Amino acid sequence: MVLKSVGSRLFKVNLLADHILGLIPSEEHSIIQIVDCGNFVAIKGKTTHKDPLNLFEVIDNFNSTYSIYFNENFIKNTIDLIEYDVELKVKEKIKYSYYNSENCSYKYKQCDLHNLDKSFSYDADLNKIDDDTNLIVSSEFPHGYSLSQGRILYYYGKHIVYNIPPNNPFTKLTLDLSYDKNNEDVFFNVYDDMNEDYDEKLKSSILDSFDFDYSILTKEIKKVDWSLELTDPLNDFECIKKIQKDFLII
Repeated sequence: MVLKSVGSRLFKVNLLADHILGLIPSEEHSIIQIVDCGNFVAIKGKTTHKDPLNLFEVIDNFNSTYSIYFNENFIKNTIDLIEYDVELKVKEKIKYSYYNSENCSYKYKQCDLHNLDKSFSYDADLNKIDDDTNLIVSSEFPHGYSLSQGRILYYYGKHIVYNIPPNNPFTKLTLDLSYDKNNEDVFFNVYDDMNEDYDEKLKSSILDSFDFDYSILTKEIKKVDWSLELTDPLNDFECIKKIQKDFLII
């Protein structure tokens, strides 16, 4: 995932995606994607929600709410491509990589570079992103994705990673997460790129320590301000970082 510089175009499109998502009831299934083309912004989306948003009011509210981050109104010309009352199934599984860092969505070196120079965004390959040179800039997962569209699975993966004891060091872990508890091979897997022998031990420990009851984290994550993921990118939500005392040492 790109570690986004606050105020950059990447920051803005993701912030807008989550802002629009926040105006749709959380029980609905929704995906909102924003594409900044420079002279206009395309707002593409699908949602099970039936009532269309008034995007003129939405954009005015967005510009005023987050004006501290913009030199001028970010959104001027828009194309509304949101589809309402559509069938959108729950995303049943995801595969995502996490890191041993202060915010496990990002590599340690990404966090280090961000602390040294916050004027640039940094991708997972540690490249500086000067998005003023890009013709288009697009929002990315998890921003704009409702909890049912893989976002709660992503957050639960972070919760697991934050609970791995410090005496079990790792650099990067890739997790398979699913709702299908009846299929262990699909339900949960863990991969350590540096130590394959570690995988099964860690998987067993995690399965013994977590009940994978996503409803508890879902309830907590609905209470927080999701914009903080972008405005304060290295900090993370306390409900995700909450330590489980019964995590087994491996």
